[in-house]
Amino acid sequence: MNTEFLDNTQDQPRRKTLAVITSSMAETMRAEMLSLLTVELADRGWDVTIITHNRQGFFDYLVDERAHRFSMDKAYHKPSERPEILAKFVTDHPEIDHYLFWEPRMKTFASDFEVITGLGKHCFLFFKDCINEAFTNSAAKRRVVNALSLCDGAITGFPLDPFIYGTTYIPYLHPYSDVDYSPAVLGDRELLLLTAGSSPRTTVVVRSFYALLQSDETFRDKVLRIVPIGKMLSAADAEQYALWAEEFPENIVIEELCEKPHKRLDGYAGAILVDNAQEFPNILSVTIAKGLPTLFAKGYRDYEIKGLNKGFRIYNPDDADSTAAELKRFFDPACTNGVSDRIRQAVNADARKEIGDRWEDVLLGKPVAEYEFTSAETALKSAIDYAKHLSNAWMNKFSKATAYNGSGIVKRAKARAAAAKGKGKGYPLTRLGGKIKRGLKRLMQAYKRWERNTFLYRSYIDTDMAMRKKVQLLILKIFIEFDRICKANNLRYYMAGGTLLGAVRHKGFIPWDDDLDVVMPRKDYDKFLKICPPQLREGFVLNAHAYPYTFTRLEVLGPRTTAPLQRKGRNIFVDILPLDCVAPTEKQRLKHGARSDRMRKNMMDTAKMLFPVGFKNWKAVAMRALRKVFCPYPIMIRKWTKNARKYQSDSATHWVCLPGDYGYEGESFPVEYYGNPVYMEFEGITVPVMNNWELYLTAHYGDYMLYPPVSQRSLKHKIYSIDLERYEKMSIEEMAQEVSDDYFLSTGKRVSFLK
Repeated sequence: MNTEFLDNTQDQPRRKTLAVITSSMAETMRAEMLSLLTVELADRGWDVTIITHNRQGFFDYLVDERAHRFSMDKAYHKPSERPEILAKFVTDHPEIDHYLFWEPRMKTFASDFEVITGLGKHCFLFFKDCINEAFTNSAAKRRVVNALSLCDGAITGFPLDPFIYGTTYIPYLHPYSDVDYSPAVLGDRELLLLTAGSSPRTTVVVRSFYALLQSDETFRDKVLRIVPIGKMLSAADAEQYALWAEEFPENIVIEELCEKPHKRLDGYAGAILVDNAQEFPNILSVTIAKGLPTLFAKGYRDYEIKGLNKGFRIYNPDDADSTAAELKRFFDPACTNGVSDRIRQAVNADARKEIGDRWEDVLLGKPVAEYEFTSAETALKSAIDYAKHLSNAWMNKFSKATAYNGSGIVKRAKARAAAAKGKGKGYPLTRLGGKIKRGLKRLMQAYKRWERNTFLYRSYIDTDMAMRKKVQLLILKIFIEFDRICKANNLRYYMAGGTLLGAVRHKGFIPWDDDLDVVMPRKDYDKFLKICPPQLREGFVLNAHAYPYTFTRLEVLGPRTTAPLQRKGRNIFVDILPLDCVAPTEKQRLKHGARSDRMRKNMMDTAKMLFPVGFKNWKAVAMRALRKVFCPYPIMIRKWTKNARKYQSDSATHWVCLPGDYGYEGESFPVEYYGNPVYMEFEGITVPVMNNWELYLTAHYGDYMLYPPVSQRSLKHKIYSIDLERYEKMSIEEMAQEVSDDYFLSTGKRVSFLK
């Protein structure tokens, strides 16, 4: 490796640049790790570009705002164009010296690798898991192994890979820092079992706990709390668990579906995560950050390697005996003493700096010390040579199979067999049905390509801090107009959601936020809808019942954005949400919430396109089409409003914000929480907030004064484009002066909106 070329610390240094090529960032852990890598390298002076093969999606901006983005799918319309587009990108960006393939996508890896190395750039490979388990296709694995000897560096997250493939081992960059989450308050009686729906592994854990309750007297005071995440348990599993819970009602507890599991990690001896959902790596990261002993039930063999697990365990629950042993560990003082401190070593600043140093050393071609096993891990060394020989043997076998399958005789025989199978020997009507089906399939595929190439799969964009500040000033301009009308008509409202959090924690907007939320009691809300339009000053418009979102938006005319479900674009806005009365009984609350959720889903469906169209989802397409025809916008709004007002009463004890993100129960609070508003500072002015705002924020955000990880500091509303019109060329100072003038006209007071 040409270390002199790569080392940018010499006199007249070149910029340290890196382009990361990855398939997609829709996977939580991939996005989190890329985010941390971007932050670490950006802090060290690196210029990072993220390249994906697909359109830019919601998860693509979990990376630091300093990272550039390039979407391959935005530039080409068929796979054969990809090498040409990538070559053009490399040629147009001569300053980028380093290209890192992040868990390469096998369909495009070989051609991408040839293009980049052919243009004289330095290539690196990274694999989150074991290389041997990363690929099931033999030919794909062989291409990767061959590339290991040609690239400038390869990094893996599995400690044995350096000894098998000659790569470099780097532990995970943990998504959370030691200040992101306060340590969990550990209990000594309860275990938290988090599972997404049903899984054989979940059943093994519950059955093992049930068996311990029967055979071990010391377990009679222990509790296993089963919490479904994202998906309810199947009827069969729920029935079986309920039978066990009937026998031990104080020890086995089955809870309802939980949407925010990371908010409730205090008071447990440990957590068990059953890996059958995409969200679990993220939850696992939170449990580690909080120092909660965690058992990750995943299809791996159990290994305890320093630097990878950092105190938590990963195991494969094959049988009840091994699971019972793991359950006992949570309550064994010899195993749990000090474990919380050891776990949190994974997220402290020193550990993160050490991992960041290793990343930079690899990319700059500096020597990296080999991973050293501890004395307790010496038994693994004896397996390394065996693993090498086994890997080589399998690769030889795969190469022979690949050569055989690639021979002309075999290819022709397979083609003849496929042709005979396609023609079939059935009745004429059967053959005609097959032709019609294939013709319809081609027609649907053409329709999908047309929609994809027009507007459906557009790429999202990110905004820099200057653009976000301008958007926030425009939102503040709208809020000043809203506040003027409310005060003139004696209407009550409260700051809510992230806006309330910003007022408490930042005394203004959350720096990465791009909206403002207020809530109004239903009576004030309805009155506002009537009196607002005639009292609005020029340049503002009221978007009542902003379909399909079920609430109202006050907008400023001029600047516009394009976003999902908004083909014609939308204005910059302030969200105004109503507070409705909660049903008096539990049965009525369940029915009220279910009906509201169903109506919101129907309205969202009517706003979406019929796409995707295909034979596998024709029922969903048909239902969406029926809703568009028989559930037009005016009818849906009337039905929604009628349902929301159903339990309207002056004697109601609770209010609920039905359009909120936390569900019916999560958005229901006693009327006393709101009460007479108290006032807080927000961007230099005073705004009303609810009386018991501490309890509201704790229910929604947990420890609300802690900042979220950098990877989660992204815009809430994803957009395709933004046009600020006359504000585009204005400076932030000029915009702040205009907003200050508006505030002076409304209140007679002069405030500077520049921090």
